Amino acid sequence: EEASGQAMAVDIDAMATTAKEGDDGSGDDSEDDDLDDEAMFRLDSMIAAQFQLRRQQNRKRRKEELLHFKFRVLSLLEDYVKVAAKNPKMVIVAELVLDSLSLSHTPDYHLEPKIVENLSRLAKKGI
Repeated sequence: EEASGQAMAVDIDAMATTAKEGDDGSGDDSEDDDLDDEAMFRLDSMIAAQFQLRRQQNRKRRKEELLHFKFRVLSLLEDYVKVAAKNPKMVIVAELVLDSLSLSHTPDYHLEPKIVENLSRLAKKGI
């Protein structure tokens, strides 16, 4: 995270330089130069684009992490079913698995096809 923040700071500095260069072509790097309105608007749009890109990347990463989490939970559940097949509490597990399967066929509830396949296999196999 810290390295990412430093990279973003460097990118913003580079964008400011680009915005200044686009303004008067001088490109000097003195700290005393202030950005005029046009350069500020260009810089603002560049920063907004960077934040939008980062937001999209984070959204995609979160979806992938959630999918991996679901697969890990299913794997643990499969292992539990193997070990505790005779346990009376398996009725609760069976009910939850069957509820998830029935909900997966409703339009408002979305489960990835691979998750539904694993749930079906679990329901057929051990519950």
